[in-house]
Amino acid sequence: MVIKNYLCSKCGSLVEGKQMPPGMGCLTNGNFHRWRDIGEKGDKGFHCEGCSTVVHSKETPSMFGCPGEGFHNWKDLK
Repeated sequence: MVIKNYLCSKCGSLVEGKQMPPGMGCLTNGNFHRWRDIGEKGDKGFHCEGCSTVVHSKETPSMFGCPGEGFHNWKDLK
């Protein structure tokens, strides 16, 4: 089964898993996470200049749902 990276676009929490995590428990704006599937877990490292999230993904993660800027600005961590 595929493991994906899920990022809350409200609080910036990052979770790896086989399915989207539950919505309860967000400490920002209403207590419910707004999870975004940003891509499949992998060996390539990426850093978003907008929210400072670091993620390991098979390819460049999704640009949508950045808690800092609205859209992620991913940079490859070579």
